[in-house]
Amino acid sequence: MDYHSQSFSVKFNLDELKKRLQKGMVIKGRIIDCAKKNRYILRVWNYNIYTESKKKFEKNDIITMTVKEINPNLVFDMTKEEKLIDTEKKKTNILI
Repeated sequence: MDYHSQSFSVKFNLDELKKRLQKGMVIKGRIIDCAKKNRYILRVWNYNIYTESKKKFEKNDIITMTVKEINPNLVFDMTKEEKLIDTEKKKTNILI
């Protein structure tokens, strides 16, 4: 699929999502699109949310978020989840 032909339905009424959140809650989401510089479409609990962050993310990044504020606007502290390396598969035997 052509990148520019993708379209994501973004919900503007997040009342149902806000009811399920509490300050301090840690949740996960995924960046499903990078709309433009520092602006992303974030997928959280079946909601696509248009968001802004000073942090750099890429499409398909898994994001860990701490809920900072719920009203009047949702505010998350977003952190990219680091990929874990399977050290057992990466070991090399070197004999000298």
